[in-house]
Amino acid sequence: MKLQLYLAEKRSWSARKGVSEIQKAAEPQAKRMNLNVPVELHSGFKAATAYQDLNMTDVLLEFIQQRVAKNAQSTKQPKGRRQGNAPSYI
Repeated sequence: MKLQLYLAEKRSWSARKGVSEIQKAAEPQAKRMNLNVPVELHSGFKAATAYQDLNMTDVLLEFIQQRVAKNAQSTKQPKGRRQGNAPSYI
């Protein structure tokens, strides 16, 4: 009984003194992507990255960054979307 009172008092004291909870470090914002990949392609990609001691996500991110940079160098696209035209990053 005394232990319960002690713990309740300690929690109350901590709240009064403004003790803050430990917060997680801020992680960079990211968007999650899901894609369907044929089993054979996934297996081959996984084996290739593992053989080179690489992470599949890191390899895909590098590819996407290169693709975006390549298309950023091309001529500017008109603002807005026109029906029937595929975006330049595809």
